Amino acid sequence: MAYAAWLTRKTWRPLLPSLTWGHSGPRMLGAINVDTTWVPLTERGAARADQTIARLGTQTSTVFVNIRPADFAAYVVMDIAGKLPPPNDTAVAQARTGALRLRTSLDLKQIGGETSLGPLGTLLHDRERLELAGTFDVVRRGVAEFRVDDVRVRDFSVPQSLIPTLVHRVENGPHPVGLASNGLLLNVPPYVADIRVTNGAVAVYKAVP
Repeated sequence: MAYAAWLTRKTWRPLLPSLTWGHSGPRMLGAINVDTTWVPLTERGAARADQTIARLGTQTSTVFVNIRPADFAAYVVMDIAGKLPPPNDTAVAQARTGALRLRTSLDLKQIGGETSLGPLGTLLHDRERLELAGTFDVVRRGVAEFRVDDVRVRDFSVPQSLIPTLVHRVENGPHPVGLASNGLLLNVPPYVADIRVTNGAVAVYKAVP
């Protein structure tokens, strides 16, 4: 049944509510007290996100859970990279304008150095502030992707044509088959059917009959 729900997600997905995180729990989009500030990524936050998502796997769970952006960002980074950036990189995240945004400082050698950024690379130092933003899609059961749609280094916007190259440089191994060229693999439990970002929250939905 969960697989059938995943196959028909384009039919039922538009019917799902758009939600944000308020101080008293889930609220409808447009409610007050939405937190869109930059918040640090922590291992504790990643664990909270993991525990919250795990609750979707129970028979008595709700259809969706709301997760704080920094917690979900930490969960994503832990899955993709296996660890969070060191404290001196001051990694932070927010959810704004329908995208999850991550900001950190980065040694450009980790993404191929100056040459990986084309002419922009000549304007940069060895270590720069990196900001990226994107959305999520569940590609198939157990497999989602973080689609990186916007990358900024310092105050410069990286050309769209270079984003897939940067994405591939941070991956471990070949780019997975079936993922978008700008998509980073995110492993999720098989009962996760959709991931949606609104202002101030990340809503994770489970597959339902």
